[in-house]
Amino acid sequence: MSGADTSHPAYVGALFRSHYAWLCSRLYRQLDSRAHAEDIAADTFVQLLSALDVAPIRQPRALLTTIAQRLMYQLWRRRDLERAYLDALDNDEAFSVPSPKTWPRRARRCRPSTSGSTACRPRSGRRSCCPDSMA
Repeated sequence: MSGADTSHPAYVGALFRSHYAWLCSRLYRQLDSRAHAEDIAADTFVQLLSALDVAPIRQPRALLTTIAQRLMYQLWRRRDLERAYLDALDNDEAFSVPSPKTWPRRARRCRPSTSGSTACRPRSGRRSCCPDSMA
């Protein structure tokens, strides 16, 4: 398709004007979200626009439905993968951070040593709370 050839975008534009509302309503029934339905409908026409040669389509609604279903399945797979990943993170102890309220009492009183040792440095006017420090 050359840069001067406008028949393809004009044809897809005509399909968009005549079938976009129908496709959105059809997708909304399956997704229960207007925003997702509109996103998938728009992506359907973007894919159709990026195709090299689509004219003439004998049954445009069948083609639009097929493209939209594939995009919908892709969305569902992506959501399932994201949900599984977040569940794995929730169950992994290495990624969980305890609340400051659940920290041991001495950990809230101590400050780490600036000398690089593992012993704590007591706050001003206090004895050291950790057995490792000899301050």
